[in-house]
Amino acid sequence: AGSDNLMCFCSLNHAAEQLYKNDRGSWSFIAQTRLFGSSVLPLSISANRDGPETVRIELTNLAGNTVGSLEHISVHSRLADLHVMVAETFEAPVGSYTWRLVLPDGIVVDEANHQTAISEALPI
Repeated sequence: AGSDNLMCFCSLNHAAEQLYKNDRGSWSFIAQTRLFGSSVLPLSISANRDGPETVRIELTNLAGNTVGSLEHISVHSRLADLHVMVAETFEAPVGSYTWRLVLPDGIVVDEANHQTAISEALPI
C-alpha cells in the first residue's frame, strides 16, 4: 500500500527527468532558481578549512548578520550541493523566498557555475 516512486512533474520534460534521475543536486538547484525566479534573498558564503579535505561554510545575509554555518563540507562538493544543503538547513526568513548564494567576489551562484567545486569557487 504505497509506492517507492515519487511523483515528479519533471517527468513532463525528458531532459528534466533525466537530470532528476542522474543528478538530484543539480536538478534541485535549477528547479528552485527557475521556480522562485526573482523571489530570492542573497546569502554571502565564505569558507575556512576545518580539516584536510573539508571546510566550514559561513553564511551571512545582506545586513552582515551571520545566518549560520555548515561544518565538515567536502572541498570537492559542488556549489549546487552546497545550495541544497543551505536550503534544507536554513529556512529563508520570508515565506515564499529562497536563498541565492553569493561568492566572496560578488559572483552569484547560477546555472553557469553551479557545477563548480567549492575548492575552485571559494578562497580557502
